Amino acid sequence: MMDKTSDGDSADDATRRLAAEPIEKLPRLSKTALKRRKKVIAQHNAELRKKAKEAGFTLGQEDGNETSYYFENGLRKVYPYHWVIVDTAKVKWVGRTLKDVLETEFEYYKQIDLDKALKEGKIHVNGAQSSLDYVLKDCDYISQQIHRHENPVTNSPIEILADNDDVLVINKPSSIPVHTCGWYRYNSLTFILEKEMGYSNIHNIYRIDRLASGVLVFGKSVEVTKRLSDQVMTRQVQKEYVCRVMGEFPCDTITVEQPLLALSNRLCLTVVDEKGKPSQTTFTRLSHNGTSSVVKCVIGSGRTHQIRVHLQYLGHPIINDTIYNSNAWGPNKGKGGIYEIPSDIVCRSILERLRPKYVENTLFEQKLKEQENKISTHKNSSKSPSQENMQSNDFAVNATAMDTPRPIKKQTGFDWTQWRVDASCDLCRKTDNPRHKDLVIFLHALKYKGPDWEYQTEMPNWAREDWHDDDQYMLEERTEETLINVERTVNQ
Repeated sequence: MMDKTSDGDSADDATRRLAAEPIEKLPRLSKTALKRRKKVIAQHNAELRKKAKEAGFTLGQEDGNETSYYFENGLRKVYPYHWVIVDTAKVKWVGRTLKDVLETEFEYYKQIDLDKALKEGKIHVNGAQSSLDYVLKDCDYISQQIHRHENPVTNSPIEILADNDDVLVINKPSSIPVHTCGWYRYNSLTFILEKEMGYSNIHNIYRIDRLASGVLVFGKSVEVTKRLSDQVMTRQVQKEYVCRVMGEFPCDTITVEQPLLALSNRLCLTVVDEKGKPSQTTFTRLSHNGTSSVVKCVIGSGRTHQIRVHLQYLGHPIINDTIYNSNAWGPNKGKGGIYEIPSDIVCRSILERLRPKYVENTLFEQKLKEQENKISTHKNSSKSPSQENMQSNDFAVNATAMDTPRPIKKQTGFDWTQWRVDASCDLCRKTDNPRHKDLVIFLHALKYKGPDWEYQTEMPNWAREDWHDDDQYMLEERTEETLINVERTVNQ
């Protein structure tokens, strides 16, 4: 028999009403009520996804064959491809306009013309076109049709340290995120491991910074993953890192126990703050080459950017750390936990540093003209444009009819015939060619040791005692920008 509420309604009806209300306005719910609400929202989102597809927002191929890799200048790159991002409105989005959320929560929309994307029908709310002034409600379903341009990553090989029935352990290269996020999908570690090396259904035990390298353990079953994750959570795992820092680090072993607080979740910025979470890092100098020092770091907790922030606190930041070895924090770069620049200005300055440095793509017009000529030719032939994937303004055609590349067996360079541009994509008119050294940080997970297991890599090249290439990796100071920020702050 169906459960009844005190008002005579069914439990499902009551739950639907709860799901329709913004969660911040709801009373404290029981676990059962929260589960029911979550189930109703999931059903609601499934219906909206169906409507989005009916409106032409097909998700296309989701099997990892939408595009392919190419390799140049020591980097792994991805040909741009069409994709649909789907999101259910988060609590913090409720009550805000669509324009506000897209501009502040999605870095992608800082690079394109938002009004243009909306007019072209590339942004839907609840399966239908909306306006930028639309105020988001709890459970709203946002579909965003994009021409996805992934950031390049280093083309360093992925070294297998262990591969057995329980775990896969690798030496993670710098610059590659563990999971799909933001500007990385094909160029994520789990995607590369599956697409190129055949490792599927693996589960990460812990994560390390995207820019960092070193020991990374994946579980091959739910049971093993839970057991090892519990060991990490209960601090049964010893985590040992090495890094190269500015200046001559003290000879004595130093333990830093400064609490850490998130300054910006969006940018993953962390600062020393008495209101933060307890954190402990022990540092021991291994060598000094006259300019920089190699330091061993043993962490007793696992806070975001913990090692990097504690080194900043000591006045010995990692030499190529764009964030924490930066005068965006002030002339003393945050030494001693003293931040001389207001946090909002720090965040803006750091964000500007992290953004890709785009230049005009001089080949765009040539490629677009070639595609348009092929479309014109096909109109008078037996083949349709969709067979050649040339109708760049038709998302459904692009996503489903794209040439399906096979998993690459060898690394290939840029192929003009594989490259597709979209006439309505602003990013296609730009190009970004970072240097290999801009995508690495001298921070390496050297060893992870559990109660009955241990995995370790060799020392990275930059950690050798006879390494003297500091000048190639020292960051350029941006004194003028800092002075402008300070002056602006004083005048406010």
